[in-house]
Amino acid sequence: EKARLEEVITSLTRISEGSKGVSEGVGKLSASATEIAKGSNSLSAGANQLGEGTSAISGGFTQLKQAQDKLANGANELKNGQGQLVSGLTTFGDSIDSAQSGLGQLTEGSNNLVSGLDQLEDGSKQLSSGTSQLSEGSKGLVRGTDKLKEGSSSLTSGMGELANGAIKLQDGIAKLSDGSAELHDELSDGADEAGKIKSNDEVYDMFASPVKVDKLPINDVPNYGTSFAPYLISLSLFIGAIVLTIIFPLKDPAVKPASGFSWFISKYSVMALIGICQAIMVDSILILGLGINVTSLPLFFAVSILASCTFMAIIQFLGSAFDNPGRFIALLILILQLTSSGGTFPNELVPGFLQGFTPFLPMTYSINAFRAVISTGDYSFMWHNLGILAIFLVVALILSLLYFIYRYKKLNGALNEKQEEATV
Repeated sequence: EKARLEEVITSLTRISEGSKGVSEGVGKLSASATEIAKGSNSLSAGANQLGEGTSAISGGFTQLKQAQDKLANGANELKNGQGQLVSGLTTFGDSIDSAQSGLGQLTEGSNNLVSGLDQLEDGSKQLSSGTSQLSEGSKGLVRGTDKLKEGSSSLTSGMGELANGAIKLQDGIAKLSDGSAELHDELSDGADEAGKIKSNDEVYDMFASPVKVDKLPINDVPNYGTSFAPYLISLSLFIGAIVLTIIFPLKDPAVKPASGFSWFISKYSVMALIGICQAIMVDSILILGLGINVTSLPLFFAVSILASCTFMAIIQFLGSAFDNPGRFIALLILILQLTSSGGTFPNELVPGFLQGFTPFLPMTYSINAFRAVISTGDYSFMWHNLGILAIFLVVALILSLLYFIYRYKKLNGALNEKQEEATV
């Protein structure tokens, strides 16, 4: 192909050279034609001047002959150039055929090259995929090697522990064997000794009951009712205070009060008196009717009276300040005390979210005080709970007093306004 290409280039060179010769011949022919034109003009001029002299005619023919000679030379050169052009064109045609044949082979080779490049691209993709898989496999191999290394370490450690365990097991088997032999000897001796013992009722009782259990109660409660008494007493006193608000007017005064304090005293004195009466009634029924035993009778009545007066003060404030919604709040407090005051079950057995209410419920402390005075006799614990119960009492009384003072001022102001309007 390279040789053919060189031949094509040589042919093109020859054609170029032949073209140059043709161009030169055409140039010379053009120059001769120009000269002929000039000679013709001169001939015309000589013809016009024919009459002027033969010398001029002779010179004109000479010039015409020279121009004809030049024209003949140019025609010959043109003929030679045309021959060279035909030869170059022939060679050029042969070269073109060779070039076309070479181009066909070159096109076929190019197609083969493109096909090979496609195959090479597919192979490169497969090589890249295989390389990725090889990389992932290498990572998995590294991880597996690490796990194998860790497993080998664990296996080595386990083998060491197994070896130590085997040694201990061997020692234990030896001790077990010695113990079995000793047990066998002792049982044999025991059987011999047992054969010498004469059986009687005492021996039979000893084998039947080798161990006796003595019960030593910390705080003895004679019956189930005594254990529930602190809870039921507190519950009855609280319910009695709620029921009293239904039949006793908490806010309406019997006569016009002189001040907010006198209004408060007139209401709470009645409720406190009823509270003391219900406490004495409940305690009398328990002691005389049900025969409950207490560690201290005066302290038992004192705890009952303080608890009853505290419950009355709380209910008085809620019912006076909020009326029916206050009674509803009192019922909600009662429901919380049924489960969270520790009367039926220890506080530790109550759900966690209910245990949070226990320190804020008055029955928690009344129940603890009643347990101390009825069963345990722990009077320091009783006084501690009575002190907290007294705090509930004082806070409720202060809040009720403030409410009645506010209510009196508001009511007295309204009466003064009416009197002024009536005067006007």
